[in-house]
Amino acid sequence: MGLFSRKKKQPLVETSSAAVESPSAAAITGAASQTDPQTGRKDSAKKSEAPRKFGLNQIFPDPSQPPQDTKQQIDSIVAIHGLSAESPRTWEAWKIDGDPKSGNVHWLKDADMLPKVIPNARIFTYDWNAGYEKGAATDILLGHADALLHRLHVERDAV
Repeated sequence: MGLFSRKKKQPLVETSSAAVESPSAAAITGAASQTDPQTGRKDSAKKSEAPRKFGLNQIFPDPSQPPQDTKQQIDSIVAIHGLSAESPRTWEAWKIDGDPKSGNVHWLKDADMLPKVIPNARIFTYDWNAGYEKGAATDILLGHADALLHRLHVERDAV
C-alpha cells in the first residue's frame, strides 16, 4: 500500500448475495494502538478500561474485603500523581524492566511491593484532573488540596 492509499474495507455483515462493506472497527472506534508518551508503552485497551474514579480511593487493603484489626494499622499513605498523569497508570510498571510482554505490576497494591514493606498501612491514591491542556480542571490547586484534606478527614472518622 502506498502512503496515501485507502485501507481495505472489512465486511460488516455478509448476506447470501454480497457483503456490505465498512471501515475496520479500529478505524471507527479509534482503538488502534498508540504509544503513551509518558511510558513508551503501546496502549490499545484504553477505550475498554473502567471509568476513571476521581478523588480518594483506597487500594490496600482491598476495601471490598472485610476489614482487619484497625488498631494495628498505621497512618494512611496517600499517593498523588503529578501533572498530565492519572491513576493507576502512574503507579504501574512492567514486571521485567524493558519487557512490555511481562505484564504490569502496581507498586502501591501488589503483594510483593509496598504492602510487603509496610503491611499495616492503608494505602490510598488521590486521582484528580491534572490535565493542563484540553479538559483541564478549572479548580485551582488549593481547591484540590482542600478536597483531599476533607476526604482524609471523612475516611479517618470512618475507621
